[in-house]
Amino acid sequence: EQLRRQAALIEGISTGTQDLIAAQDGEYRYVYFNDAYRRAFESMWGRELRPGTRMLEALSPWPEELDKARELWARAHAGETFSVTMEFGPPGAAKRSFDLRFSPVLDPSGRQLGAAHILRDVTSLQASEARLRRIIDSMFSFVAMLAPDGTVVEVNEAPLTIGGLARTEVIGRPFWDCAWWTHDEAVRARLIDAYERAVRGEAVRYDVEVRIANDGRMTVDFQLQPVFEDGRLVCLIPSG
Repeated sequence: EQLRRQAALIEGISTGTQDLIAAQDGEYRYVYFNDAYRRAFESMWGRELRPGTRMLEALSPWPEELDKARELWARAHAGETFSVTMEFGPPGAAKRSFDLRFSPVLDPSGRQLGAAHILRDVTSLQASEARLRRIIDSMFSFVAMLAPDGTVVEVNEAPLTIGGLARTEVIGRPFWDCAWWTHDEAVRARLIDAYERAVRGEAVRYDVEVRIANDGRMTVDFQLQPVFEDGRLVCLIPSG
C-alpha cells in the first residue's frame, strides 16, 4: 500500500509538469517516464516508448545521437549528478535544445538502482534570445549588462566597434576598467560612484565623455539602471 501511494504521488507530480522526466536501469532500459517525455521521445525519434524499451536499440539508427545520449547516461549510471545543455534530433531534422539534469537513483540502503534525468525544452527560449541579440546588436546605442559586482557579462556590438575594442577586452572585466573610461581618472571615479549608487537601488544618469577608437572622444548620455528580483540585485544595465 505504501508503494502504491508513493507511485501515485510520483505520477501526480510528474504529470503536472511540462518538464520531461525519465529513469533507466543499469542496462539503459526505461523503467519510468512521464507522458511529456513519452510524447517528446516519440515525436523526435518516431519510435514507440514503453517501459522496458532499451535506449541503445531505440536510437541505434542514429549513432552520433546515441553516442551523445549514452555518454550522458553513463555518467549518471556511474553515480554522477550534473547538468548540461545540449541539442538532440535525427540528422536532417530541426534540432531541439534541452537543459538536462542527470542523477543516480538509489534505494533506501544507498545502493544504486539506475539513473534519472529531467529535461526542459529551451529551443524557443534560445531562438528568442538569438532574436533579441540581433535586435540589440543592430542598435547604435550602447547597451550592456553587468553582474552585481560590476563585471561586464554582455555588451552589444556598437560600442565595441566605435571603441575599436574586441569582446575579449571587455567581457569579464570590471566595467570601469574598460577602455571607454580609463582615459581620465575623474571619469573612471565618477563611474565607480555611479555603480555604488546603483547597487543601492538608484537609477543614475549623466553626460560623460568616453574614449573611442584612435583615442578619440565622444560625449554620451550615460544611464545605469539596477535590476532587482524579489528584493535582490541581479544585474545592472548601462546604456547611452
